[in-house]
Amino acid sequence: MSLSEEKRTHVQYRLVSRTLEIITKMDSSPLTVKRSLDRRFLGNCRDFSVFLCSVLREQGIPARARCGFGTYFRPGGFEDHWVCEYWNGERWVIVDAQIHGFQRKTLRIHFDFLDMPRGLYEQEPRLRVPPEMIVSG
Repeated sequence: MSLSEEKRTHVQYRLVSRTLEIITKMDSSPLTVKRSLDRRFLGNCRDFSVFLCSVLREQGIPARARCGFGTYFRPGGFEDHWVCEYWNGERWVIVDAQIHGFQRKTLRIHFDFLDMPRGLYEQEPRLRVPPEMIVSG
């Protein structure tokens, strides 16, 4: 699938309000309706995490978007990545809002990405990881 110049700019829209404008401009269906690929917002991990954080906060659930490094994309690697954490009343739960069935199968992810185990996502790997191991996405 080739991307239009307009789609390429989606990743630069950082506000959820702007993202929602673009999504509804492309397709006015409710957000719960699956869209064809040509009618989807082209976002990155930050967009998915910030969007989920926004939805959770709107529901009164404490949530925060976190920027750090995922250790589950390639063996021995630390990929720059964003996740969302929310407070479930007892602890902060880490959610990777970007992972879906295709990525889960392709990357062979076998953990619950809606309640990620600690240690798969690092916020300060510079304390332990040589610079050549960190890949910018």
